Amino acid sequence: MPSIKAKWLRPATDLPFAEGILALNNSGADVAVNDLVLVSGAQANALAITRSDAASAIRTFPALFVAKHGIPNNRRGVIVPWAHVTNVDTAAGAVGAPIYAADAPNNGGWSLTQGTFSRQVGVVTASNATTGSVLIAPQVYDGP
Repeated sequence: MPSIKAKWLRPATDLPFAEGILALNNSGADVAVNDLVLVSGAQANALAITRSDAASAIRTFPALFVAKHGIPNNRRGVIVPWAHVTNVDTAAGAVGAPIYAADAPNNGGWSLTQGTFSRQVGVVTASNATTGSVLIAPQVYDGP
């Protein structure tokens, strides 16, 4: 029988693989990698998800997640509680600047600009136009 040795275990660096949840996207639209998603119910033994927007994010108190990969409509995919996203344009924000859930119609998106509703979902970790990075951790921020 296989075994796991403690020395083989490593902490997560950019994605918490061990905390992944298999969920069903039955929202009617594809979910892109690193989209913010919320649990919209359950179907059989799977959590059902939909892309979040700032208005729904403000009401879902901490239960927002990040899509680990693209999830086509009516398919299952993995969602995680946080992700360190690299190689994005963060030039408009300094390190430590807040990241917000984007307003509709940018469902699933996040932005350096606070929209109509304020739900912080992360922070800028490196400010650069091409090699910037952000920590998206929507469950850490529990609303305004």
